[in-house]
Amino acid sequence: MKMKKVISLVLSAAMAASLCGCLGGSNAATTAAESSAAGSAAVAGEETTAAAAAETKEHSADAVGLKLSTTIKELELTTVPNGMGVQAMADYLDEQDGGVYLDMYLDGVLGSSTDELLGGAQTGAFDMVALSFGNWGDYTDGFAALSIPYLFTSSEQVYAYIDGPEGDAMKQQVEEDTGMVVLAFLDVGFRNITNSRGPIKTPDDVKGLKLRTQNDRYQIAALEALGATCSVISFSELYSSLQQGLVDAQENPIINTYTNKFYEVQDYMTLTRHAYTCTILAISRESLDKLTPEQQQLVLDAGKVAQDTAREKLVEVEDDYLEKLGKEMEIYDPTQEELEAFQKVAMTSWDIIEQDMGSEKFNEIVNAAQEIADSLK
Repeated sequence: MKMKKVISLVLSAAMAASLCGCLGGSNAATTAAESSAAGSAAVAGEETTAAAAAETKEHSADAVGLKLSTTIKELELTTVPNGMGVQAMADYLDEQDGGVYLDMYLDGVLGSSTDELLGGAQTGAFDMVALSFGNWGDYTDGFAALSIPYLFTSSEQVYAYIDGPEGDAMKQQVEEDTGMVVLAFLDVGFRNITNSRGPIKTPDDVKGLKLRTQNDRYQIAALEALGATCSVISFSELYSSLQQGLVDAQENPIINTYTNKFYEVQDYMTLTRHAYTCTILAISRESLDKLTPEQQQLVLDAGKVAQDTAREKLVEVEDDYLEKLGKEMEIYDPTQEELEAFQKVAMTSWDIIEQDMGSEKFNEIVNAAQEIADSLK
């Protein structure tokens, strides 16, 4: 796969000019702009100004503000695990008072596409990004293991993989490919299918479903193996696409399905748990290297705090959101035998993934995941 290491110089230069440089000292930490309707270009500039002006804590004139660009919304800093993780990092840096703080630009005010976010960080328009791992595929294969459907069947398995040598290898490849240092895997949970057509209890019930997916070729291959007709639609347009009947199904973690009110346009959910989802919090190597060794360690420690917080918060909020969804839509939780039927069909796509990835790397990933699964039994 060809990696996009550098994006449009025109775009990046415009971003850099608008921000007047990164890693600069400031007396006020940046918080989020007020959330706006998705795609509203008319207010984007006003939101950026508001984000730059908002204050949460006074900082010394020589303190370093790390500019974070993300599509996470301000409300999500207190309501969803990945957002709570970002806020925990900001709080930790403030509490340590190590001369570095998080300068947050939320809700896509500095760019919402992958090219804008990673390109901006790579060329110095800002320092950090928080971006779903599935959006990194055009830049690196480092997160490929997380895209293999049903490779992991529990959070414990995912965490053991991420926290072990396999996770270290992921981070190393991502940095080599993109120049970005992974600070945290911010948990969002496992993905499930919702639809407006009818209950899904077997793989046969998926056949012919018009399903919106991420732009993740491995997950698309699995869902197509189940018989769905997949359409890649931007997340910001998903609600309206469901409402207008352009697609009749979508797949997302419980958190996203509830907070984005997909239950208003979807009647059924099946807990297929076919793929794990997380947000990658990363800083450019160039920005990290500009910090003192003490500040660098502080940022790495803050990333660990963010990751741990997201995991803890997922446990707290997911069951609550699932209960609330149960009052709005019909939810089906497959038995273990039924779930294995979904897994068996979806895993027929593994041949395609192995061919794409190469047998050596594919078998290495699968064997490591299996060893972890066996150790947790």
